[in-house]
Amino acid sequence: MRMVITLKAENSIDLPIDHNHIIQSWIYSSISKELATFLHDEGFVVNGRTFKLFCFSRLMGNFSLFPARQRILYSGMAQLVITSPLNYFIEELANGMLLSPSVRLGSNDLMVERVDVYDEEITQDEIIVKTLSPITVYSTLLRMDGRKYTAYFAPRDPEYNEMITNNLIKKCQAILNSSREFQVGDVLVTPIGMGKMNIVRYKNIIIKGYSGRLKLSGPKNLLQTAIECGLGSKNSQGFGCIEIERRH
Repeated sequence: MRMVITLKAENSIDLPIDHNHIIQSWIYSSISKELATFLHDEGFVVNGRTFKLFCFSRLMGNFSLFPARQRILYSGMAQLVITSPLNYFIEELANGMLLSPSVRLGSNDLMVERVDVYDEEITQDEIIVKTLSPITVYSTLLRMDGRKYTAYFAPRDPEYNEMITNNLIKKCQAILNSSREFQVGDVLVTPIGMGKMNIVRYKNIIIKGYSGRLKLSGPKNLLQTAIECGLGSKNSQGFGCIEIERRH
């Protein structure tokens, strides 16, 4: 399911440029303590990997950047997209926001102006998408001296498609809560036009991610998982949210 939240401020919304952790905290605070604790502390475990099974976009709207102060200033309206295959998570989130429409986001007092919830069913094995938050794909490697370092990958890197595919298969297993068989196959990610590498700071950790337009091809259930759970890693921290590009 997909949820689009429209937020309204009396004047403007003043946030740090890197504010993923603020939005993530608000999401957790908008659901029951039991569900928030489960998702935050446990999640769904597959082969030693933990998945929260939700992702969210950047805060979208008209804005001005103030790099010297590391602030971003949105005009009176902004939207946020949250996606998940867990219907009860989206429903609980929507109910919580409608019942308590007053929002404290950082130092801003906002109102939930509108909440739209809908399903997005994938019916084809090829879709065109655009990123709503950067996709991060990485691996932790060892230097020759034994120290760990993080290698980030972009869509044109040879390892990218395999890493995306393996990640989506694990998410499918987490959704099914079992290792029973489902349709598998390679997911191919083809950049369309010039993408962009983004550098995001999340709680003093530097994370690199890719944003732009992409063609995704592969089994429909894996593409459905990509739309609902996000592409790549760190989805519940605000990375990898995508939407199907609509033709008007």
